[in-house]
Amino acid sequence: MPKITQKDLKKYLDDLTEQELREEIKALYRKFPIVKEYYQLELSLDSTPVVEDYKSKIRRYYFPAGRNIKRPKAAKMRDLINQFKKVAPFPHDVIDLLLFQTETMIQFTSENGYVSAGFDQTVISRFKEATKLIKQEQAKAEFQERCLHLINEAEIMGWGPHFNLQLLYTECFEEEN
Repeated sequence: MPKITQKDLKKYLDDLTEQELREEIKALYRKFPIVKEYYQLELSLDSTPVVEDYKSKIRRYYFPAGRNIKRPKAAKMRDLINQFKKVAPFPHDVIDLLLFQTETMIQFTSENGYVSAGFDQTVISRFKEATKLIKQEQAKAEFQERCLHLINEAEIMGWGPHFNLQLLYTECFEEEN
């Protein structure tokens, strides 16, 4: 089967009537959950329910109800965050989710002890991604207190991760670019 290019798709869509285009979008909405999530966020002034659903998935991953806690795998959460980025029209929501994952991972370490160097690196990476977006979206005032609290909670992780998170915090909130 030949690969369909963006040019082919544009030609196909240009050939559709307005009504056919509406039907096509409705079919995509019914068939693909990610399209449904995208429109839920795009058309709603309140993205809270979708963000809370993703937070719930993160929380259940690190703290599964009724099961023994196992060592978390970074790839699973990275995929979940990337899926959310595809549907999230508001960068604020992406920042919120990245910080939530960081907070949850710090709590996991607090309750279960040291996990691994890779786990620590994931904490640092998520926080770095969040602080980069905070600077980019000029949302320092909105997230500074939460990030400072996160830094204080991260002391439990030991000197290395805590130091790296402090550096990222300083780069984001205390240095002027």
